[in-house]
Amino acid sequence: MPFDSLLLALAGAMAVWLSQARGAPWRRWACVLGLVSVPFWFWAGWRAGQWEMLAVSALHALAWLRGVWVYWLAPRPELDAPAGLGTIQLAPGPRR
Repeated sequence: MPFDSLLLALAGAMAVWLSQARGAPWRRWACVLGLVSVPFWFWAGWRAGQWEMLAVSALHALAWLRGVWVYWLAPRPELDAPAGLGTIQLAPGPRR
């Protein structure tokens, strides 16, 4: 496996993994790793001559840039959940 493909796979997978993290401090790093993987996606698409892959790479870049905007450039603490707010858990009940 070429080095660029390895970096593409690792950075892309870690970005997706971190985007699903429970804590916001970990989730905010997903967009950074996602942006690290974008040049490798562009390179792979260019090298293979797959113009559709280049278009999808551009869309991914825009999505990860949105994450940079939301988590790094314009944080809005008023949009975060209140400290005492928990999650809803539905216990299984009897079937009727």
